[in-house]
Amino acid sequence: MEKTNQKSVIKHGWIRAIAIFIPWLISYGSFSSLGYLLTQKMKVSQEYSLIIPQLFGLMGTFLITWVFVKFIDRKSFYTLGFIKKRMGKDIFLGITVGFVMMAVGFYILKYFGQINVENIQVNYLKIAIGIILFIVVAFNEELILRGYMLNNFMDSMPRYWALLVSSLIFGALHLGNANIDAIGLSNIILAGFLLGVSYTYTKSLWFPIALHFSWNFFQGTIFGYAVSGNETYSLIKQSRTADTIWNGGKFGFEASVTAIIFLLVFIFLIAKYYANQAKK
Repeated sequence: MEKTNQKSVIKHGWIRAIAIFIPWLISYGSFSSLGYLLTQKMKVSQEYSLIIPQLFGLMGTFLITWVFVKFIDRKSFYTLGFIKKRMGKDIFLGITVGFVMMAVGFYILKYFGQINVENIQVNYLKIAIGIILFIVVAFNEELILRGYMLNNFMDSMPRYWALLVSSLIFGALHLGNANIDAIGLSNIILAGFLLGVSYTYTKSLWFPIALHFSWNFFQGTIFGYAVSGNETYSLIKQSRTADTIWNGGKFGFEASVTAIIFLLVFIFLIAKYYANQAKK
């Protein structure tokens, strides 16, 4: 690790992690805006109007990350976490964890009368769009926040300090989301721990990408919550008996006390699992 730092243009990892933030916002924002303008010019249908700006934004993230890795860090792009070893197992595990958290949370809230199922609305095209959309979102956020920033923070500080700083940045990026409150913000920060803890042991992005996708997809497209305050198509049309701290209100499951419990439990379990894997 020290040899890698000595070869880097900027010696300290934490400076590299902070240095990329503004260029990334500019690159991501510029590409996303270009994608949005194209959807307007081409009069793209509403179903695709969400995907195109996100795809362009991902291109912006890849570009600025590649520039920093190649010319500042002087590493291979693959060192950010595109590791073939355990790839399939980590993807399966990440998708499973996200599904379990959302499914169990949904049925607990339904059982206690916090939410009601209004109807089931099957639209295969919109489900497919939800899959693509949330895969793109997961790649975009995990690449910059875990793959680059957490990676570089870990060059300068202990594992859990690096995880805390990167999670606080993750939370800060959601401050402008609709209907966010103190519980919602706290849970986004905890979600940063959930998404990043495996990376601190493996330096692999496959589990956090899969979990990020699964969390968003099952939360929004399947079980009908708002995703970080954003409404999307959902297979299950649900309603709340009232906006409470247990169901998260308009921000969605992520602003609920129920989510806090799930997040804390799974952070512990995932950290335990990957710590044991690292020992082996």
